[in-house]
Amino acid sequence: MDILSLQDVLQAHRIIGRHLPCTPFLHSPPVSELVGAELHLKYENQCLIGSFKGRGALACLSRLKKADHSSGVVTASTGNHGQGMALAGGLLKIKVQIYVPEKCNPGKLAMLKALGASVVPVGRDLDDCKSIAKKESKRAGSLFIEDGNEVSMCAGTATIALEMLEANPEIDTIVVPVGNGALISGVGFLAKAASPQIRVIGVQAEAAPCMYLSWKQGHPVETDTGATFADGIATRIPTELSLQMMKGTVDEMVLVSEEELEEAIYLLLSKTHSLVEGAGAAALAGALKLKNSLKKRTVALILTGANLESRKLKEILNKYCASLTGDSDAHGSTL
Repeated sequence: MDILSLQDVLQAHRIIGRHLPCTPFLHSPPVSELVGAELHLKYENQCLIGSFKGRGALACLSRLKKADHSSGVVTASTGNHGQGMALAGGLLKIKVQIYVPEKCNPGKLAMLKALGASVVPVGRDLDDCKSIAKKESKRAGSLFIEDGNEVSMCAGTATIALEMLEANPEIDTIVVPVGNGALISGVGFLAKAASPQIRVIGVQAEAAPCMYLSWKQGHPVETDTGATFADGIATRIPTELSLQMMKGTVDEMVLVSEEELEEAIYLLLSKTHSLVEGAGAAALAGALKLKNSLKKRTVALILTGANLESRKLKEILNKYCASLTGDSDAHGSTL
C-alpha cells in the first residue's frame, strides 16, 4: 500500500496554493475560556465551498493521467467531498460524477449542481453510494476515487497542519473531526513529522463510531448505521488506508453525542460568530469533553465545514436560545 511522504504534502501545498487562499488560523479568547486552554481555530468553514474538502480533491485530481481527464472520474459523497471534487474538476477541466444519498443535505446538493458536477442520488447513506458508484464506474470505464483511500487526498488534508504549524509552532495539541479518517491521517502525519510530541486527538460521533471502534480495536469494525445529523462524519464502514495511517499518528479518540455536537455549533456561533455544521463542531465538542486533560495546553481545533441545513440551524437556535431565556435549563453548564 502507498505511504504518504513529505514530498507528497509539499506538492499538494503548491497545487492548492494556486487555486485556494490560506484559511484563517486565529486564537479565540472566548472559546479558550470555555475549555481552560489556549485554543486556536482553523477556519476551514470559510473555504469557497464551505469545507476543507477542496484540498484533497485538488491534490488528487492534479495527479491524474491525461487519459483520465477525458473519461472523467466518479466518486461518492454526502456532500462536502463531492463539492471539493466538483470544484477541483471545474478548475482542472475534468468531468466529475457524484453519487449521493437519496436524503442528501439539500444545500450541499444545490452546490454540487451549481459547481457543474453530474449528480446521482441513490441509496440510504454514504456506504450504499460507494458500493453502487464503484460498480457503475467499472461498467462505464471511469476512474472511481474514494475519499480517505487515496494517498493524495491525505496529502491535501496534511496541508492544513502545515499551515497551522507554520503560523504557530507552539501548538502542542490538535483536535480533529473524524469521518472516514482522511483528515486526521494527513494532519496527524504532518504533525508527527514536525514534532512527535504533538498530541493528535480524533473526535467522532457516537451515532457513527466505526473509525473510533476500528482504531481502538486495531482492526476494521463495521457498524449497522451511521445515523448522525453530522453527515460530514457519518460512516459505517472503515477506510483501510486512513485506518492504517491513524495507527501511527493518533494519540487519542473520543466520541461525542448528538447533543454535544449541537451545543458546540451554538457555542461557536455565539462566541465566534462563525457558522459550522455538525462535523465542523466536532473538534470543539471533543475539546469540551476532554477539557481537564487539555488545561494549559496550546490547542488547534479544525472547523471543517459550514454547510449546515437551515432547518437544523433553526432547531438548534430555538433549543439553546430558549435555554438562555429560562424556558429550559437542560443543556449544560457551558451555556
